[in-house]
Amino acid sequence: MVFRKEGSYQYKKASVIVWNIVPDFTIQTNLFDNIDRDTLSRLSAAIDAINRKNGHNTIKVAVQGTTEKSWHLKCEHISKQYTTNLDDIIIVK
Repeated sequence: MVFRKEGSYQYKKASVIVWNIVPDFTIQTNLFDNIDRDTLSRLSAAIDAINRKNGHNTIKVAVQGTTEKSWHLKCEHISKQYTTNLDDIIIVK
């Protein structure tokens, strides 16, 4: 929602977080699914415990990368953000 107040704009941002919709063991798989979910769950719990004890990203999974370079999205063809960015609001003349 955008409110105009004497030459300036004020807005309120809201979001909804949906959590625990289905139980953890409810997973849609295919006929040839051979992933050992119990082992992965124990591995994730161990990594989380180590990181809680020794600090964020003490250890991490290889797909998270090995460098501290931050990855960022290419934004060359991004669409306008009419609902969240006041500079992108359409002006009708």
